[in-house]
Order: sequence, then C-alpha cells, then structure tokens
Amino acid sequence: MSFDTLAVTSLTRDLETAIVGGRVQKVRLIGESSVGLEIYARGRTCRLCIRASNKVPHALLSSKPLRRTTDRETPLLQLLRKYVRGGRVLAVSQPPLERIIVLQISSNPERAGGSRRVELVAELTGRHSNVVLVDEAGLVMDAMKRVGGSVNRYRSILPKHPYVPPPPLGKPHPSKVAVGDPVAAAARRADEPAWRVLVGCSAGVSPLAAREALYRSVGRTDLRASELSDWERPLRELRDIFSSVESGSAHPVVALENGSPTAYAAYELHQFPDTETVDSISTAIERFHSDSTDGRSFSSPRADQLRVILTKRRDFHLRRLESLRRALKESERAVALREKGELLLAYASGVQDGAGSVSLDGRDIRLDPNLTPVENAQSYFKRYRSAQSAGRKTPGLMRQAELQAEFVGQALVDLELAESESELAGLERVFAEAGLLESRKRRPREAARVRPSSFEIEGWQVLLGRSAAQNEHLTFKIAGPDDIWMHARGTPGAHVVVRSQGANAPESVIRSAARLAAGFSGARLDASVDVDVTRRKFVRRTRGGQPGQVNYRSEQTYRVRPARDIEAD
Repeated sequence: MSFDTLAVTSLTRDLETAIVGGRVQKVRLIGESSVGLEIYARGRTCRLCIRASNKVPHALLSSKPLRRTTDRETPLLQLLRKYVRGGRVLAVSQPPLERIIVLQISSNPERAGGSRRVELVAELTGRHSNVVLVDEAGLVMDAMKRVGGSVNRYRSILPKHPYVPPPPLGKPHPSKVAVGDPVAAAARRADEPAWRVLVGCSAGVSPLAAREALYRSVGRTDLRASELSDWERPLRELRDIFSSVESGSAHPVVALENGSPTAYAAYELHQFPDTETVDSISTAIERFHSDSTDGRSFSSPRADQLRVILTKRRDFHLRRLESLRRALKESERAVALREKGELLLAYASGVQDGAGSVSLDGRDIRLDPNLTPVENAQSYFKRYRSAQSAGRKTPGLMRQAELQAEFVGQALVDLELAESESELAGLERVFAEAGLLESRKRRPREAARVRPSSFEIEGWQVLLGRSAAQNEHLTFKIAGPDDIWMHARGTPGAHVVVRSQGANAPESVIRSAARLAAGFSGARLDASVDVDVTRRKFVRRTRGGQPGQVNYRSEQTYRVRPARDIEAD
C-alpha cells in the first residue's frame, strides 16, 4: 500500500509544523471508521482526517471541509468531545518506523472538569487499524474498535485497560541491514520476488519502497531473488530513500496512469514513467483517495471470531506443510541408508561385535552396539524402506497442505470483503459447508449465494465472484469458453469474467475489469497489482483442490491500481 512508514514520517513532520500549539475547534465522525479534527493554528484552520479503515487506512490534512457521513453517537465520540475538543495540541510523534501517529493534547479544563493530558493514537496498520484515546496514566479511555483478549492475546484495547502498543517489528532499520541478510534470505527463497526479500529483511519497508530501490539499482522491479547477485546496490538505494524522507529533503509525488493516480509516495518514484511532484504528502494522499469511500468498511464481533478461527486453520496447514518439507528432506537420505546396509552385509565378518561405529570404504557408519553386524544392516534396510515410502507419499501430502492453506487464505479474503451482516451469514454457511467451521451444521447450498456481482463497463457485462463458491460457479457454470477471465496473480481473490463470447474487448474495458479483480483480492491494499488475463477455456480446476482453486495458461499480465467499483477509473 502507498500509506507506508515513510508517508507517516512525512505527514508527522507536516503536522508538527501545522497544528502543534493549535486549538481543536471541532471533532466529528466522518465515516464508520473515520474521525476528523478541525484545528485552528497559526492564523488558519487545519482539518486532520484519520481513516482507520480495514481496507485503506490513512491520515491527511484535508483541503476540504469535514463532512459527517454517519449519525452514530459512539462512546469514543463523546469522550473526544469532552477531552479533545477545546484542547491544545502539545506534540505530534511517530513511534520509530511504525504506521502510527500520536497526538498529545491538553484538554480544556472547563470541559474536562480539570486540567488533563490525553493522547489520541492513530494506528493505521491495515486490518488492525484503530483510533485509541489514552489518559495520563496510560489507560485506554475508549477506542474506535474495541478488541478483547479472545481476539488478540497480545493486547486488549478496552476501556480502563493499559494501552499496549502494537508488537515491535523485530527487524533493523534499513540503514543497519547487513548485505549478508538479503543474500542469505535470497538463498532460502530463490523463487520469490526480490522486492519481498528486501521487505523481509528491513523494518518499515513497504513493497512500493522495495520495488523503487530495485528499479533505481537495476532498472527492473520484477526480478526474482535468484536473479539478483549484487544486493548492496538496492540496499544502498533503500538507505538513500529513507534518509531523504527522514531528513525532509524528499519531495512527495503522485504516479499517474492515463491521467489517474496509481500510486503516491513521500519520495520520487522512478519506477513509474509519469509522475507529478506535489507540495505535501497530504496532497498526494488526497489525490490518490479522491475516488475512494470509507463508509463501506464492515466489522462485527462474529467477523472477528471467524477471522481468528480461519487464521488458526491457515497456520495449522502452514505448519503441516513445513513439517512435510522436513520429512521430504529426510527421505532424500534413503539411498545413503541402503548403501550403508549393503556395506555392512558385505563386510559383516570384519565388523567387531559391540562396536559403536565402523569405517568401510571410506564411509563412517554408526552402529547399535546391542545388535550384530547383520542385524545393524537389516536396521539400515528397514530405515531405507521407510524413507523411500515417505519420499513417495510426501509430495502429494505437501500439495494437499498447500491447497488447503490457499483455500483458507481465500476464505480470509472473502471475510475481509464482506460488507453486511447478510453477506457475513452467507459466508459462514459456505465456510461450514467446506468444513472450515467444525461446530457448524452443514446446510443445503442456496442458489442465491453463488450469484456473482454484475457490472457494466462501456456496454460490456462484467461478472465478479465475491467468494470461493461464487468463483467456482462463475468460472465453470456461467462463463463461456471464449469469455475473458482474470484473477490477481499470486494472491487469493475474485474471479472476474468479461462476457465477450470470443470478441476482443477494448483495452479500457479489460483494464477496468482488472482493477476490480485487484480491488477484490488479497493485494487490494497495494498501490498496484499484477492481474492475469486469459480466455476461460484455458482455466482448469486444480486437481484435488477446493472450490474456486484453478490453474490457467496463455495469460497476459496487466499491472493496475486496485478499485472496488467501476467509477474508480
């Protein structure tokens, strides 16, 4: 996503200049998960918008009036009116390399019943985004999203509980990353994108920043880890990017595609051919999000419970996959076990009874002193047969574990994209039918649940699956063999079909549909996403897979900015 650590760094600097010392005149909810502060400072009015959306969290100094889009009167809003409205902003800070902004505010004594200092903490960290009001003693007064211990064992965000910040990143600042770290990571993850290695080695590095460092060093962003031999160059560029933003010498930019913003950053973006320098990071953010809406964010206690259940199931399959990988590695020693057994049989007469080891033909062989040489040979043959059997079975078991982990990953994306209680209830039934919810009884599948969403783009019908069941129904029951089919590459998400019946749809239609596929995928928060496009006849169900899991060929790849509706283009 574009709203990364460096965007927060740039915004925090602007806030220190613009609002510190100012008085908070108005506080209001400007969306289901957004709050706005109107602050009078240095002879002018500033409007700070904090959007703690699960999907597109960000904050900015808005050039537009704060418009309330909800009539909800929440406990947090009441506390903000009492302790923040009328108060003065004493300081603005960012915890190192975090997507968190902390406003320290001195309350209006008349309104708060005495002199008090509070902190308004904006945690803009993806699906865990939140706005928390903390008192002088470090206790949570209230939060936009209350989080109990059953949802998050590390920390509860509940009134009168101590405020605990998000867990530390546990990785070094890019300036302190040794070149050996990405080299070692690349050796382990040779098939992964190089930018992902950079993200994994450094704290606060977003995919956009990592791709920019690669582009500046080698002129490409799509390298695999195995293709990059000199990791010092992208590390150096990454250090320069961070240094320029942290020192205040960088200039925010907006990247454009066909005149529309496709990304933004607090630093120059050389990886995009068309960019425009703007006066502040807030201007960049505002332009990028000018076509987005925040009121569609949906959350509920049951959704949080389902998220916990599904995450545990996905982690179980991932742990099983790792265990099977170790077993497969062990099975590769099968031939060596057989050869040791053969050597023991061939030289049994020369092996001393009770020996703990022996060297035969230059090979050291460990022995069980309680067994005869022949019995030791038979033990090696038995281990050989066991390892050989595991070697035959393990690849298939690994594939099953991979498919299960991917299927649960798709279910998590489906859950994140739910926008109403009725959608959540439908998904819960689908999850139960798939065996993901053990305690739920399976119910007959209802046809309405597999009906895809329909759009019209320039006169072309576009259909979109909003869950694994809808994807399966759309791709194999509705779409014709010559319709255009697309899916975000390498991540769970929607199947999207353009009903073309063999005709060549205009490029603009394909790109708009691809943006929908990206916007309804696990990568929907990224600045840009790769979407694979092919004909439906080249799509096949994955052997042994779950509903909606497919393989495809003859694809073209489009890199697009995610969108959740066709007007976003």
